[in-house]
Amino acid sequence: MNYELTTNNYYYYDIVFNTPLRQSFTYFLPNNLVKKYKNLIGFRVVVDFGRQKNKIGVVVGLKDKFEQNSFEIKPIKEIIDETQFFDVEQLNLAKVLSEQYFVSLGEFLDQFFPFEHMYKLSQGIVVKEQPKKFFYEIDKDYVEIFKNKNKVLFVPSNINEKFEFYKNVVFYTLNNDLQTIILFPSNYYLEDFYNYIFSLNLGDEKISFLKEKLAIYSGEVDLKERYKIWILVRNKFLNVILSTKIGVFLPFDNVKIVLVDEPDNSGFRNPNIPMYNVYDVLNLRAKNKKLIFSSFVPSVVLMYENKKFVFYKNSNDKNITDSINVSFVEKKVVDVIKTELYKFKQVIVFFPYKGYSRYYLCPVCKRLFLHSEIKNKKQFVCLQCGSKKIFSYGMGIEKFVGILKGSFNKDIVIEHFDADTKPMIREKIINEFNKNKVDVLVATSEIFNYIYRINFQNVGSIYFAYLDGLLKIFGPLSYENIYIMIEIFKILLPKNFKTNIYLEIFKKHKDINRVLFSYNKFYKSELKIRRELNYPPYCKIMKLEFVYLDKEKEIIEKICEKMERIERINFYILDSEKQIEKNQKITSAIVKIPNQNISSIRKLIEILESYVKDKTKILVYISYGLEY
Repeated sequence: MNYELTTNNYYYYDIVFNTPLRQSFTYFLPNNLVKKYKNLIGFRVVVDFGRQKNKIGVVVGLKDKFEQNSFEIKPIKEIIDETQFFDVEQLNLAKVLSEQYFVSLGEFLDQFFPFEHMYKLSQGIVVKEQPKKFFYEIDKDYVEIFKNKNKVLFVPSNINEKFEFYKNVVFYTLNNDLQTIILFPSNYYLEDFYNYIFSLNLGDEKISFLKEKLAIYSGEVDLKERYKIWILVRNKFLNVILSTKIGVFLPFDNVKIVLVDEPDNSGFRNPNIPMYNVYDVLNLRAKNKKLIFSSFVPSVVLMYENKKFVFYKNSNDKNITDSINVSFVEKKVVDVIKTELYKFKQVIVFFPYKGYSRYYLCPVCKRLFLHSEIKNKKQFVCLQCGSKKIFSYGMGIEKFVGILKGSFNKDIVIEHFDADTKPMIREKIINEFNKNKVDVLVATSEIFNYIYRINFQNVGSIYFAYLDGLLKIFGPLSYENIYIMIEIFKILLPKNFKTNIYLEIFKKHKDINRVLFSYNKFYKSELKIRRELNYPPYCKIMKLEFVYLDKEKEIIEKICEKMERIERINFYILDSEKQIEKNQKITSAIVKIPNQNISSIRKLIEILESYVKDKTKILVYISYGLEY
């Protein structure tokens, strides 16, 4: 870009802030700063923003020409960084992602790094003298998997195989003075690998060198330390960075390898706005890097998009092993536990619902209330009929465990945890289980955050309780998610004696036998179904819910009519005028959009906003939970 001084000899810059406002704001660079700074793009600066004094923003552009308007242009008061904080590649990526996820550029840059914290290079960034380099012994079989390839999907057969592969990626990085980022879906997985690699018998000097060249970068790391790592990564003073999902936004200037552990895990999906997916971000950003995905059981989409790059370490198929029996049962959990106890074996019970009760029921009008809606049972008044009576309905994990304990004597140790259990208590329960001091472990999907820590060597059976409930929780992806869970447990269970996986089901669902297929057969059958339905990975899906009063029916009909006319999207109504409250109705609809057609999504949002902005009683819920 050619930088031109205006008639006032000022540089005018576009600056964005961490606000929902999807626009930039113009400020000028005073003469006293012009000599020191000319190109400020990517720098953080301090300005006055409206009534807010000393607000930090990011410079994203320079105006070649600027016409003076009636309002006063404010000056840049201070420049925080000595060097560019966000480089051009990061800024361009943030612009693309902000458009894709419908948020302001400033909000997305804050996902890269919380830039409003005024950390400077002088605050504790001390680069030590480079330590002596060491050569690490690597396994050529593992290195050959990725050495001459830019993209790999690695499918290990057990945890040891996975960690051995990661270890060799780390050592290959150090031997060749490269820079590698390894992304984990949670801090638990990250810590497990960190402890593993530093438990290796490498010698004091090599361990010391490794500590100098390896760093952890996650949301739990102090922000000052994260800033320090950010700078050290950009200047290539670190070779290996172990990170959670936020590591996808680190400076990629010198990065040669990006390794992603279990990329299908929900830990790589940001639950808050912007609801980005690390997998999508990497596909945009890591085009010139070695991109390695590692998964015990790849999802259909991951396998489909990387089918040319799949590598199995020991076999070409994920067949059911002869030592593991999978069968459907009905109300057998007590019998299963008793059978395993006689063999001195442990049992893991997978339970779908956390807490005590999922719903409350008004006995008069039979209306259901979510657990989160009832703050105080003693002060409850039904909004529909005025009744003050309420009964708990459903079966949460605590209630289930209470009933289970009543079926055994006090000598049988039954423990449980879910997402609400404190981490320290979870750790204690797992440690007791690994020491065979817990006979039965009941857990929700939270157990998959600890799969590297749980010792399965004495587990005789895995029992999926209320499988019908899981089929409802996951919606269109139910079969795939349940299949992946079963396969992961099959990988973890010991192979030196006969083990069982029991699937408790009360109503035989169509095609339920698919969860017993070998991986390749399941993948092909799932892909066939998706082709027939024009379903992911071929398009993106959004679910819309319109909640409105009777008198607003015409507005909803106009919105639906407008959306049906948009080119290249498929729109159809699921439930028409389903009543949820007195005089209040709900219409649900599904929108299918071609995978790359972001403009159609934006057009859809604009139509909704144009109709809804003045009709505050109409609620429109847009669910992105079904997108790939």
